[in-house]
Amino acid sequence: MIHGKKSIALFPHEGNLYNQGIIYGRMSNNEKALEYFNKALNTKNYYYTGYKHNHNHNLITYVTFSWFLARNESYQSAEKIIKEGLVEYPNEGQLWEILAICEYRLHNQDKVLIAIEKAISLSQKQEFYAILSKIKNKESIVLAPFPSNLGN
Repeated sequence: MIHGKKSIALFPHEGNLYNQGIIYGRMSNNEKALEYFNKALNTKNYYYTGYKHNHNHNLITYVTFSWFLARNESYQSAEKIIKEGLVEYPNEGQLWEILAICEYRLHNQDKVLIAIEKAISLSQKQEFYAILSKIKNKESIVLAPFPSNLGN
């Protein structure tokens, strides 16, 4: 954590702020994790310097931040982040998956199926089908501490 803070002090950018959010999240310091995830989305992304790109932020920042919010039952805040992410990454199934989970938890049944079916149409991941099954059977969806692409 010391090295991360030093990196941020020297040159704050999306990557090191995001990483600090992950560290705090894994330490169960939700307040600090939210602070750093917010900073990451409000800071320039320097990863693509010198390359042509049309993204303001990394996909992983949108996915992890929205997942973290949903896991902490801040579904409307998560939806806001997801919708920002979908502007940049409209064909990213994982954002649609998290949106479906948020809509499910908010009892927006018509939007739930649209979102999870969109996720499945973009990627045939088994986890998307599992969520669809839970939605159709009105079962509980338990979220891991972080998205599957980060390990838990």
